[in-house]
Amino acid sequence: PVVAFHKIAKRRFDDISSVAVAFALDVEDGIVRKARIGLGGVAATPIRALTTEEALEGRPWTAETVEAAARVLRAEGTPLNDQR
Repeated sequence: PVVAFHKIAKRRFDDISSVAVAFALDVEDGIVRKARIGLGGVAATPIRALTTEEALEGRPWTAETVEAAARVLRAEGTPLNDQR
């Protein structure tokens, strides 16, 4: 699987995430067989981006698929304010 984690914060170290995303993708023969995406900083607890996972699975791993999934992902969570 392809795995990655990305965190955005105001400071590079010792800061809570403004938003964080982790994903694992199984791509076989150019098709996304399985997608798992976790989001942090968009809800009281980390959440799975289930609708985005569904938008990826079974589709070709192309720029068009990624762009369509990114549009879905934008609707799955909104970064929390900094007053935590």
